[in-house]
Amino acid sequence: MGELVRLDEAAWQTVMRQPPPPHWLSDVMATVLHRATQRLASHYGSDASLIWSDTPSSATLVRRFLEFHGAGPKIATMAANILVRSFGVPMADRISIDISPDVQVGRVMYRLGLIEDPKDATQVVYAARELNPAYPGMFDALMWDTGNKICRPRDPRCGLCRFAVVCRSRLS
Repeated sequence: MGELVRLDEAAWQTVMRQPPPPHWLSDVMATVLHRATQRLASHYGSDASLIWSDTPSSATLVRRFLEFHGAGPKIATMAANILVRSFGVPMADRISIDISPDVQVGRVMYRLGLIEDPKDATQVVYAARELNPAYPGMFDALMWDTGNKICRPRDPRCGLCRFAVVCRSRLS
């Protein structure tokens, strides 16, 4: 971390361009990574685990992630969700860990009849909050994975879908 903190933004851009980047956002990501290392150093003593080590409320954790340059609600809640779901990081609660309103998630929720507009992020978030107010983000990985692998835009594989028995798209 010490070496990363010493890099200025121009150095980050050089690092992100070698070898040639597969992503057109390499300059943007260089800025995000530079500012993230600076924030980690100045606010958390270069120890990322201090962001969550005090077992914060989920609202506090999401807000802390939102304070990082480039992190909006989708990224902040996704980061909190990954910490809880994949790494078992304890939280005081999970009420503010929302589902990430992704195109895959919206498509699945729409086809299931849970929302009316698959592109409306607000509907996605509030439908998940209705389904599980204590932890709306618990559906995130399942819905995303289903939308990515099974409930495809033009070639849904309904026979493989665990939701097929209740899916309004399959039943209509």
